[in-house]
Amino acid sequence: MKNSKTGLILEGGGMRGAFTSGVLDALLKHEMSFDNVYGVSAGASTGVSFISRQFERNKKVFVEGVDNYKYFSFKSFIKNKNFLNTELLFDTYPNNLIPFDYEAFKNSPTKFFAVTTDCITGKAAFFEKSSSDAKNFIMNILPASNSLPFISPPVKIDNSFHLDGGLSCSIPIEKSLNDGCDKNLIVLTREAGYIKTKSKLTRLTKSLYKKWPNLCQSIENRPFEYNQETKKCNTEMNKGNAVIIQPKDTFDVGRAESDSTKLRKLYNHGFELVEEKIEEIRKITQ
Repeated sequence: MKNSKTGLILEGGGMRGAFTSGVLDALLKHEMSFDNVYGVSAGASTGVSFISRQFERNKKVFVEGVDNYKYFSFKSFIKNKNFLNTELLFDTYPNNLIPFDYEAFKNSPTKFFAVTTDCITGKAAFFEKSSSDAKNFIMNILPASNSLPFISPPVKIDNSFHLDGGLSCSIPIEKSLNDGCDKNLIVLTREAGYIKTKSKLTRLTKSLYKKWPNLCQSIENRPFEYNQETKKCNTEMNKGNAVIIQPKDTFDVGRAESDSTKLRKLYNHGFELVEEKIEEIRKITQ
């Protein structure tokens, strides 16, 4: 009999989402499910296909798609003021080339939260899938969660503007615990021991976002907050309340990676790590 509420936490990382894609496909293979799922940036983009239970859909996006399309380009910036091709990823793909099952997403009993950063407050905003119709969630909330500072424009949602969720909450372990998920599977896209250091773009941040001082403060505080989050994840793991899946090798995959060979290696690595840890994962979900 299941006594615990379970959470699945998905860190961002741009094209390192190929790793998360492999993890999620392995979880789908083993028919794993969770009460709550929290996705940040690329973690939100991969998480929605887990909720709709579409095996290998993420693989088509994060691995195979880069052979035919550019996800980051000056052409996209000229057209939409955004180096990330959000039109392709959140409109053309789900509505045409790599169909997304909106009905399965809508009807899933799992609570799914996409994390953004509210530019006015500088704090994390958690958009649960039931707060919006499914198409608006994919075409508006996800782009907001993936709007990287400096290279993407803020996305307006209701009465505020939003940027990438990782600026304020890269790993929402506290949110999951506060929501009652005392057992968590945490998917990170950096190797164990990674320490985030202070950004060299503080002056640019304060210049570009000077009308949003709280946002500037969150960006400045990001390294400290990130390192605290990873510390909390490790604490939960040591208590036996969490399993952490993170790459042993990222194969030099960068945030804007376009080499499908490296991305496939990272995808396979994520898939294989779940296979190795499946019994540990079952223990926290039963």
